[in-house]
Formats: sequence, structure tokens, C-alpha cells
Amino acid sequence: MKALAVLVLLALLGVCAVNWMQIRELRQDINALETKLKQERTGSVTDSTVAHAVNAIMEAKAAFDSANTIAARSALDLAGKKLSEAASTASRSAVPTVRWLQKQASELGAQVDKAVRGR
Repeated sequence: MKALAVLVLLALLGVCAVNWMQIRELRQDINALETKLKQERTGSVTDSTVAHAVNAIMEAKAAFDSANTIAARSALDLAGKKLSEAASTASRSAVPTVRWLQKQASELGAQVDKAVRGR
């Protein structure tokens, strides 16, 4: 009887040890997934912000082409704000694109300023 009780106790300890190891592994997997999710959220926020900035630049270009410098300046200000937000959250691979867009917005801003001064 004692041998059977010891055997049952050892089996229970073995099951508990296996469960503990599986729980530990699941916690590690959850932590890895949470980290990956945070990175993806940051990327999607940056993508969304860049998309808003691109739309604002396109609106500014259209407004400038139709000689509406006030609307163009307003859209460029919005684009600049969005690009600054994107630059602060962008990954290393996205930084060159954000900088290029900032340069394009800056050049268009210089054209708008020149047109305003020319009036």
C-alpha cells in the first residue's frame, strides 16, 4: 500500500511539474506576442499618420494649383504636424520616407510663400 501511495504522489508531482513548465512557456509566448503587437500598433499608427500627411500634401498641391494659397498653407501646416508625429514613431526603415515627405512639403511651402509674397 505504501508503495502505491508513493507512486501516486510521485505521479501527481510529475503532473504538477509538467503543468508548471507549460504555464511558464505560455507566459513567455504571451509576452512575445504582446511585444510584437506593440510594435505592429506603432507601425500602423505611423502608417496612418503618414497617410494623413500625404493627403494633406496632395490637398495643398491642389489648392496651390488653383491659386488658393490660404488653403494650401493650412494643408501644409497640417501635413507638417502629421509628419512630425510620424517621425517620432517611425521605425528605422520608415524614417527616409518621412524625411523625403517632409522635404516635399517644405519645397511646396516655399513655393506657396513665394506666391504669397509675389501678390
